[in-house]
Amino acid sequence: MERRDYGPRAPRPYEFVEIEPLSPNDRRAPKGHEQYHADTVSGRLEATLIVATPLHVSSGRFKMRRGQDPLLVKELTRVNGQPCVPASTLKGVVRSVVEAITRSCVRITRARTDQLPRGTAPCRDKENLCLACRMFGAMGFEGHVRFGDAVLGDDTGKLGIARMPALYAPRGRTRAYFAGNDVKGRKFYKHGKTITQANTPVEVLLPESQLQFDIRFENLSPGELGVLLTALGLGESQLVLKLGGGKPACYGSAVVLLNGLQIWEDTHALYGDYDIKRVTQSTDKYLSEASTLLLADQLRDLAEIWTYDMSQQCPEGNY
Repeated sequence: MERRDYGPRAPRPYEFVEIEPLSPNDRRAPKGHEQYHADTVSGRLEATLIVATPLHVSSGRFKMRRGQDPLLVKELTRVNGQPCVPASTLKGVVRSVVEAITRSCVRITRARTDQLPRGTAPCRDKENLCLACRMFGAMGFEGHVRFGDAVLGDDTGKLGIARMPALYAPRGRTRAYFAGNDVKGRKFYKHGKTITQANTPVEVLLPESQLQFDIRFENLSPGELGVLLTALGLGESQLVLKLGGGKPACYGSAVVLLNGLQIWEDTHALYGDYDIKRVTQSTDKYLSEASTLLLADQLRDLAEIWTYDMSQQCPEGNY
């Protein structure tokens, strides 16, 4: 059978971050939720998600627009009628960053254990977890970080319609994601100029839209809180996140702006007092504490992949 010619390949819109092998010492028992520990921090982080390129998180439904063209569009997710980025989407992307820049397992993968770097198979024992699983949860264990939905305010953005290209899994998956028998690394899509004139109409949050959200955390070490701040792009490496659908077509670039970091000052009072003293703090201390937990090479590589470059054109052809 003659092989079909798909034409010249476009530059791929993604790169890989190397996966660090794990040793048994990289897993340990989490702090748990039974009590507040004196050597940990608990509190709340308030932030704004600022959309940089059209952002679409699908509700799974189509929306009828009578008398308008196009008539049917893929609808955005909403909460109480307001467009939003669901907490699960936010948590997923931030967790993927934490997994990449710390000594953490490869939680979601189709690769076999023998295709992963040593010791990086998903955590199975809730009493013996890697850093990302301790922070965000694992099978049988609720994590210490809880995200809220990022909701669009009435006066902080607007909606539009974009035409997203049809996206398919790679034809040669093994060739695309493996080097011999081993996985190439964790995959992250680049930023660039969005493809908006294609064949699938979708409802999107337009650039400069602002969505408010918060993150509540408990029993994190100061270094783990610093890792969370770094993964949100609030550290020295100012990461621009990728969210939602259409990432290969450069959809979903967004920046996190910190509005406030509140730490519960007296954790013992959390057991019985209604009004807890909250202290607004600087992030510098926690970012400094994170240095021993971060993988410098992986953080540098991810920051390079996620450089916000609108002069870069996302590929419209095969890659």
